[in-house]
Amino acid sequence: MLSQTSQAITFDAFYTNSKVGATGLTVTVDVYRGATLVVTAGSATEVGGGLYTYTLASGSVTTAANYRAVFKTSGTVDQQWIPSLWVCGENWVQNCDASVATATTNIATLQTSATAIKTQTDKLTFTSAGKVDANTLQWNSITTVALPNSGKVAVTLASSDVTGNLPANVTQIAGQTASAAAGVTFPAAIGTSTYSGGAISGITGTTLPAVVPSLAQIQAGLPTDTTIQADVTASLTAQGYTSTRGAKLDNLDAAVSTRSTYAGGAVASVTAPVTAGTVTDKSGYALSATGLDSVSIADVTSDADGRSTLPKMLRSLFNRFFNSTTQTATQQIVHNDSGTATNTMTVSDNGTTATKGKSS
Repeated sequence: MLSQTSQAITFDAFYTNSKVGATGLTVTVDVYRGATLVVTAGSATEVGGGLYTYTLASGSVTTAANYRAVFKTSGTVDQQWIPSLWVCGENWVQNCDASVATATTNIATLQTSATAIKTQTDKLTFTSAGKVDANTLQWNSITTVALPNSGKVAVTLASSDVTGNLPANVTQIAGQTASAAAGVTFPAAIGTSTYSGGAISGITGTTLPAVVPSLAQIQAGLPTDTTIQADVTASLTAQGYTSTRGAKLDNLDAAVSTRSTYAGGAVASVTAPVTAGTVTDKSGYALSATGLDSVSIADVTSDADGRSTLPKMLRSLFNRFFNSTTQTATQQIVHNDSGTATNTMTVSDNGTTATKGKSS
């Protein structure tokens, strides 16, 4: 039997006397968590028809382990001690904390998110390894500036941007190159400039740096494909889509409901061997013609051993009639297969009555 931890578990035992359910017994139960005894002589409850039960409270099912119970009785039964087992806390059982329908909803959400992310990442191109091909639409508040791969950047100033914004000591600009803005050349028609360095200001709301970055510098500032992949992986992980789970989710290529045609009722057929637990309803069961042939019975070693179980009792009868027996005027001694004396009975005969005593 399987269960999660912190759940109450119920052990069952079935007692028989002469092959039928034994009722009215006083039954106690010892329970072990692994090799640790956690309940001693607990009181079992009679269900009926030979069935007895004992429930271990959830507070005692604290760790993952095999929980074993031994039902004990001193009553007249075929077997006085009967074991029962629960396996608690297996990882896959602990993880069954939601319905499959809930998992299906989460999977659908992950698939939608993954599709949306893939749609965007499919737009990225990489002409050079590790660098994203892209156009800069806005740089330092200047919109729609086409940056060349090399050379100078052509900047056109409107008269409204210049008028009233030039310092008073600027009298002429005659095609000079601004030394602090390498690569920027003013047209000769503007006049001669005394500008000697620093950022070019005067365009309303805009200040250009002294040096315009090159295409290589811009590309170096963009995230690499490794960074983008890491961001995508982090987003998927945040949605619960890990690499381990991803491999398993790939197996869910159809609705779980379509994988079974079971509609209730008796099982139609079982092609593989099945190990049954405690069978409470034995209606229709019958022993095969060779059923007892597979029962192995060890030879009896003593009188007490011969009385311990029903098979040993049958073995004692076999020894009595098929193995060697020594008879004297006062004793009858029965031997096992190896010739060891296992049963001794006193005998007497008064001429009228022959008496054989109880085996010892």
